Amino acid sequence: MGRVEATGLADASADAVMCIDAFQFGDPRATALEIARILRPGARAVLTNWRPLQAGDEALPERVRDLDAPVH
Repeated sequence: MGRVEATGLADASADAVMCIDAFQFGDPRATALEIARILRPGARAVLTNWRPLQAGDEALPERVRDLDAPVH
């Protein structure tokens, strides 16, 4: 078993990525960058995750408060 932020797959090696209810358990930014890194041009990603009803909700762990924030 690996980490969602560091799959060990080669760059541009995947035609698709599916991440079901796991995105929020790692570092969301690192996970998004890893997905972008391993996807081939034109490939697809399917993600489901828990997300706050309101961005910045202080009742949630900091790592998931702003999942709607853009990834750079």
